[in-house]
Amino acid sequence: MKKLFLIITILTLTISCGTKEKTDTSAQLDTTLTVSYFGAEGKTVLKLLETSHQVEKKSSSIGSFVESIDGVKNRSNRFWLYYVNGKKPDVASDRYATHNGDTVEWRFEAAIKEEK
Repeated sequence: MKKLFLIITILTLTISCGTKEKTDTSAQLDTTLTVSYFGAEGKTVLKLLETSHQVEKKSSSIGSFVESIDGVKNRSNRFWLYYVNGKKPDVASDRYATHNGDTVEWRFEAAIKEEK
């Protein structure tokens, strides 16, 4: 059953993400883009993402951060955030080791303005 769900997810992502040709992503800024996959015992969120998507990342002393997925780059008001089992972890994606059965989702989200 998990394999069937994974195949359906991959096909959905392939169709929704299209080819890896460079395209104008400005039209995508009005919607929330997502990339989903399952965890694998001991593999990091970032390593699993890199196995099936083109990823640009930035390294820092606290870990690596995703700058773009499949050509969709972070903006000043939108950026890639990851969730595991629906929760946003508090560590960089290269430091979060997944487990079999985890559901990982990257969301291209709008920045939330804090009210003063």
